Amino acid sequence: MLFVTYNSIAYVVALPLSWLSALYLLLILLSGYAIINLVRRVDGTAVQHLQGRVAERLVGGVLVGLGALFFLRAVSLLGDALTGGSSLSAVELGVLVADLVISLCGCWVGAALWRKRLLGYAAGGGLLFQANMLFVALLAFFMLQPFLADVPFPLEDFVVIFVMGLVCFIPLALFIRGAARGGERREQLKWRTRKTWQEKLADKEGLPQDSPLKNDFCYNALHKMA
Repeated sequence: MLFVTYNSIAYVVALPLSWLSALYLLLILLSGYAIINLVRRVDGTAVQHLQGRVAERLVGGVLVGLGALFFLRAVSLLGDALTGGSSLSAVELGVLVADLVISLCGCWVGAALWRKRLLGYAAGGGLLFQANMLFVALLAFFMLQPFLADVPFPLEDFVVIFVMGLVCFIPLALFIRGAARGGERREQLKWRTRKTWQEKLADKEGLPQDSPLKNDFCYNALHKMA
């Protein structure tokens, strides 16, 4: 959804007003609404199991660093165009506006992840994935360009973009691995807590081993009542 939002912002600014502009604007609103709701519904208890497992300093630092670089670049180019130092095409203007919006979000979320706040865990992986998709799309364009435009394969550009993309690829891999391990740890703790609660209940009430409370359905019903 972040990738859709980024591209839709660029298209809304770059394209002349038409029904397509309204469609892209609708995509921005729907994606933004969905992202906000997803972040708001993140379970804070679940996030606790991610602390110290998703390389918060590295991932947060990458988000803040890339966000600051793209933001400063966009401000510089826009300021230069406004003062008459250079001119920007509609496409370039759209990309710069999209960079401004997403880079600010990256700095905000990256700082939250650095400080181990809920927002950082909820949106950090998504923003890093969106940055990865930009690099992947550009690499795919380089690979398809010789077939579509009958031009030589830009090997040097491909290597440079791939190396730059590693700045995002590696932190994303660490974040995903840490999140997966945190999820496994959470499930283990939930099972351990559930088993201990059943045993304590059986011991306290003097229930036999074949009691209906040993049944998962009865246990869940009683647990909800408690």
